[in-house]
Formats: sequence, structure tokens, C-alpha cells
Amino acid sequence: MIALSTRPTFNTFMLVVIVSFALRAATFQFFVAPQTYYKQADSMDYHNSALCLSMGNGMVANGQPIFWRTPGYPAYLTPFYKYFGLTSAEFEANAPAQKASIWLQILISSFIPLVIFALAYLMTQLYFVANLAMWTAVVHVGLVLASAFLLTEGISLIFFYAFLFLLYKLILQEPKRLLLVALGAAATLSIYTWIRPMGECTGLWAAFLILVAGKGTWKHTTKKSLLFAIPFFLSLAPWYVRNYKLTDEFFFNPTGGPYLNCFSAPKIVRRVKGGKLEDICKELQVAAALEVRKKRIAQIGTNKFPSSLECKKISMPIILKYPHYFIYDWFIQNLKTTFDLYSYQLVAIANNSYYYDPVEEFLTEKVSDCLWAKPLPIISRIIAWLELLFMLALWFALFGGLWCFMLRPLWQKNSTRFILSMQRLWFITALIIAAPIGMTGGFGYARLRLPVEPLIIILALSFWYWFLMKGKSIEK
Repeated sequence: MIALSTRPTFNTFMLVVIVSFALRAATFQFFVAPQTYYKQADSMDYHNSALCLSMGNGMVANGQPIFWRTPGYPAYLTPFYKYFGLTSAEFEANAPAQKASIWLQILISSFIPLVIFALAYLMTQLYFVANLAMWTAVVHVGLVLASAFLLTEGISLIFFYAFLFLLYKLILQEPKRLLLVALGAAATLSIYTWIRPMGECTGLWAAFLILVAGKGTWKHTTKKSLLFAIPFFLSLAPWYVRNYKLTDEFFFNPTGGPYLNCFSAPKIVRRVKGGKLEDICKELQVAAALEVRKKRIAQIGTNKFPSSLECKKISMPIILKYPHYFIYDWFIQNLKTTFDLYSYQLVAIANNSYYYDPVEEFLTEKVSDCLWAKPLPIISRIIAWLELLFMLALWFALFGGLWCFMLRPLWQKNSTRFILSMQRLWFITALIIAAPIGMTGGFGYARLRLPVEPLIIILALSFWYWFLMKGKSIEK
């Protein structure tokens, strides 16, 4: 307890990086790489985009611009593909390049615990919380697996966590080097967004939170918000311009079109008309493809291309006609993202379903599959049970903190200085957590929670610190 409450030495930080790297390297070398488990559901898209870039075609495949994926992760893969040479377009033929790119991911990801330490200490000013958050990140099953797959999380998360650190400096402090901090926050979120376009909405939300929750006068928080928001959105402008020139539509990434058509609209149709979800999905996809075809025919001779936003012409009328079904389904998927176990990825690997996404999943079935229902190697089963125990401790703390730090102080007089500081921190952090999770209402799963997982852990540890120390004085 005493050791956790003191600032770590340089040797401790080095040990954290070494242990983190060793665990991730062993996971990849002995578990993921031998059976090409790093080829996950979205990996083919990144592979194909990287092939296009490597051949000098840009983000263009078969004469059609690629809109569905942003170029950040393919651009990361491209130097490896070029170095090892392109002998075939087949995924498996490029294994040396893919493995080398993942090894670099693993090395970079090994420093994530240090970023989380800095973030936790900035948020709470407690070494106890910062140390435990750092060591939790070392062994966290979601972070370990993410580093070993050919997916965007492997390289993007460290940038998002660095952004969170700088965002909290803008909100909780009045940094002396304000311009440098704001530009750093814009740059790190921009890099993340070029890799994972979800950062676009996060940027809007962050600018709003800096404005309304930041420390300082309205004039000062407005300045901080603009110093972050303007450079951030300017950094995304080239991709907006590219897409507008190609489509006459203004967007960074047209995720909403196929996303709503594949995941939200089919569930509504099933409720209203009945039928198998798989068949309904196919019908709506065919209908969306016809809309894209109509747009393509209308654009003949214009050098323009249809984007997948055309899918909204099918999905949006359904959603607008039955908004209550849409909201309910969206909320259920948000819950799945929030409470899903990362170890379910081990279940998918064990049952050879890791390389595709099912049409529909249920949280209760996924948890039972992790714990007993599906066959699993004994090590994977132990990991699943350990993660469940970790999640129970986590959510006990989060619900405890919700009551003790957020709700009870609203009417309780004479709350301590520590409680009041936690109240503000928890409200701000809850709003930050809500943005990335709130975007996962089409199809939720644990991996989509990774950007805010450190914040969830830090809040839980702050409650446990208070719970363990409440019999003693913890006021400054």
C-alpha cells in the first residue's frame, strides 16, 4: 500500500514497459501469429487499402475511390508492404509485412501504461490510483489482444490516450503553455481520427466540454476550446475536400450509411414484419445497392462517384417511422459495449469465428460462452473468469462512486473537499466516456470500449481509494 502511494522511480517505469512488451510479444508469438488469428473481421479492408497505397493508386480500388475506410491505418501498413515486396494480393501472402507491422504495434503499445499513469495522476493527484491504473493496463486483456491484431486499435489507442491527457489539462487546469497543449490535443486526436474516424464526433464533444466545463472564465474557456477545435478540424479538411470533390457530398467518413442499414434498420423491420434477420439484412443491402447504382448512372460523364451514404435512403425512412424501436435497440447495443467481456475474443478464436462478425449477438450468451457454455482452452477459461471478477470489482466501484460522489453530494451538506473534487471529476469523465460508447449503438462489443477503458478504470480506482481510506484523513 505504501509503495503504491509513492511516485514510481525510472526503473519502475522501465519495468512496466518491459513486462508490458513481454506479455504482448508472448501473446502474439505463441498464440496469435502461428494460426494467423490477427486476421480479424475488418483486417481485409485495411489489407486491401494498403495494397492500393503500396501500388501507388491511392485509396482507390478497381477504379472506385475507397470511402468506407480512412487512410490512416493503411498508410501505417504501406511501408511494411513496400519493404517486404508485393508478390500477391492475397492476405496470407503478405504475412511477413503484416507481422512486422504488428511487432511495431506491440512495441508502441507497451508504452500505453505510462500514458495511463500520467492521465490517472493528472485526474486524481493520487499515486495510489495512478500506479494501480498503470499496472492494470500492463495485464489488461483487451489492451493485450488489441496490440496483436491487424486492426486500428493496435496503433491508434496510444494517440487517443495522449489526447485524453491533454484534454484533461485543458479542462482541469489553466496550462501556462496553453497553445502548445491545445495543439497537442488537436494533433493527437487528429492522428487517431485519420486512423479511426470516430474521433470526428469526439472532437466536437471535446470542444464543447472544454467550453462549458473547463477551468477559468467564459472568455478563457472559449479561447481554449477554439485553440483546440480549429486546428483539429483544419487537420481533417484534406479528406473532407477529397470526398467532396469525388461525390459532391460533405463528409469525412460515410459510416452512417452502411452502419444503419446493416445493423439498425433490419432489427426494426423484423419487429414490424417478422422474418429472419439474416434475410432482412440481405434485402436491405440489395435495396441500398440499387440506390448506389441509380446514383452511379445519374453521375455518368461527371467524374463523380456515389458514396455509401446512399444507403441512408433505405434505412432512414424506416428509422424515422419507428424511432422508439431504433432508440431501444441503440441503447441495448450501448449496454453491450459497456458490459461485454474482452475475453469473448478468445471464444471467437477457439470456435473459429474470429474473422467475421455475426449479424446479431446477445450479451448474456456472450458472457455464458466465456464462462462455461462454449469449449475453451483452460488458460482462456481462467482469463475469462479473472476478467469477470475484475469487472465485478470495477462496476461495484462505479455504482458506488455514482452514489457517493455524484448523487449524494447534491443534497448532502458539508461534503469534504475530496468528495467535491471527485464529484466534478466524475461528472466530466462520465460525459467524456458517453461519447465513444454512445456511437456504438448499431453493433456493440467490448473492443469499441477501449478508447475510454482507462477512464473507467481510473474512476473505479478513485472510489476504491476513498473506500479503503475513508476511515483516515485523505484531505490535502
